[in-house]
Amino acid sequence: MEIDETTYKESTRLDTAGFIASFICAIHCAITPLVLASLPLAGIKFIASDWFDFLMISLSFVIASISLYRGYIQYHRRLHALVLVVIGFAFISIGEWGHTHYTIVLTVSGALTVATSHIVNHFLTRNSLRNAA
Repeated sequence: MEIDETTYKESTRLDTAGFIASFICAIHCAITPLVLASLPLAGIKFIASDWFDFLMISLSFVIASISLYRGYIQYHRRLHALVLVVIGFAFISIGEWGHTHYTIVLTVSGALTVATSHIVNHFLTRNSLRNAA
């Protein structure tokens, strides 16, 4: 069975953006502590700021909310991706604002879990569109 290419591209565009944003967030969380000392010399100390973290988390949250809600409501009606994104943002929140010694592990794990939720949503949407065709 064939999938309508236009519908497929529209349904996965946000998942792609969400995956990229989450993956960048994971890289940022993993690398920032390693290069923190050299950031002022390079003139890019904004990357280590709290507002940049909040901006990246907010951007990822908005994209994930729209994408996964749309995938769930319009296409697959399966909770797998939604459960993953809730777990991912819980890890990120605890890592960022929980004052724990495991900040890096929690935030990177959370960001990768959010990225995984976009992959799961993508495949659930694709399978739903295939079954509908």
